[in-house]
Amino acid sequence: MPEPIPYSNSEPDLFAFPPARTDPMRLAASVAAAISGKRRDQIIALLRDIGPMALWQLAERLGLHDNQISGRMTDLKRDGLIEPTGDRIARPGSTATAEVYRLVTPERYG
Repeated sequence: MPEPIPYSNSEPDLFAFPPARTDPMRLAASVAAAISGKRRDQIIALLRDIGPMALWQLAERLGLHDNQISGRMTDLKRDGLIEPTGDRIARPGSTATAEVYRLVTPERYG
């Protein structure tokens, strides 16, 4: 009787993931961190280049909704990078006013 041919699977396993991608939560967290950092940088750049603005103005310039950057604004305030100017402005079509923010040390970013 002839010897059986040994099984060889030379094709890649299509369902195997590299070790770094085995944890979807870790991958999602790294993507979120990258986006968060990018938005922080964009907010700082707008406040540096244009000057003081309200959250809704920043969101509008970035093509985002207010809630998509409000967390970054909180982070920037907590880190001492931005501060309220003491002024408030109304959003067009609204009677509510919003705080205006500026960079604490604009020369640091220029």
